[in-house]
Amino acid sequence: MLLDPKREIDVNTLIREYLRYADYRSSVAAFDSECILKARIPQGDRDSTGAEDDAESQARLEEVQNRFVIAFRDGDRNEFFHLWDEHFPPDVVKSDPLYQKLEFQVSIYFAVFPIHPYVSKSSGQVLSVQQSMEAFKIFLETRGADLCKTTQFLSFYALPYVPDARQHPTFNEIFTERHVSELESRLIAFLGSALRSAHVPRILRILAGVDMRPVEVAADNTLELKLLKRQVRDHDDQSRQLENKHRGLQRDYHNLLTIASELVQTLAACINGEKITAAYLASIVQRVGDFKRNSLQQMQPRVAEQQND
Repeated sequence: MLLDPKREIDVNTLIREYLRYADYRSSVAAFDSECILKARIPQGDRDSTGAEDDAESQARLEEVQNRFVIAFRDGDRNEFFHLWDEHFPPDVVKSDPLYQKLEFQVSIYFAVFPIHPYVSKSSGQVLSVQQSMEAFKIFLETRGADLCKTTQFLSFYALPYVPDARQHPTFNEIFTERHVSELESRLIAFLGSALRSAHVPRILRILAGVDMRPVEVAADNTLELKLLKRQVRDHDDQSRQLENKHRGLQRDYHNLLTIASELVQTLAACINGEKITAAYLASIVQRVGDFKRNSLQQMQPRVAEQQND
């Protein structure tokens, strides 16, 4: 089967990208020669050598790394984590302790950035410590929820709630110049290797997307759908029960209000010297008793439900 020339060039581009990623240098040279002979040169390589490609790729990685470092030094948390999410897949971050620990340490740095004595004051002055601590609280409740339970990071769970963290002995270390310098050095070293490994060739991403075991995924999706439907039914039942309870409470409220109003009127009549018949008082007493019995009957199922829960 002959491929369309354009499609064949696309395939050659994917193959060459992988060969260069895996460092098959002699294979790349032979492949380039064959592609030139067949006039099927991979896209982006018509007038470039391997060295030029390497230089261009290195320049792109350095540009990304510089953006990370600038965001770090400026205390720009939003820009930093935008780059972080863009270049490092969430499944990799969640499964690799190295990524998780650095992410937590950098989040601590951004949390105290506005009050840190050894950071850029021009940037720190335009930030609010309340905002940075609020962002750190959200991080602790989401991305950092698991790691903040470990011995290394447990104490930082209290950081957003300390009035002045600079004066607290637990957090003295993070406010030193040495800590900032070492954290930036670790970040740069990490980015130097992680950014390269994060740029996976497209052919590997395609294969990863194809190898999804569709039968198992379909079964999982079906089960999840059933669970969601059951949850919806349970919520509907609870909603109807709450509506019935609400209507009952409204009815009891109106009955009680009516009885209270009549008792007030009776009391006012007594004060004014008007005669109140025994039958009228007996009717009010009977209605109060009926109301009390009905309320007790309605409370019994609720108590039973709470005990079952």
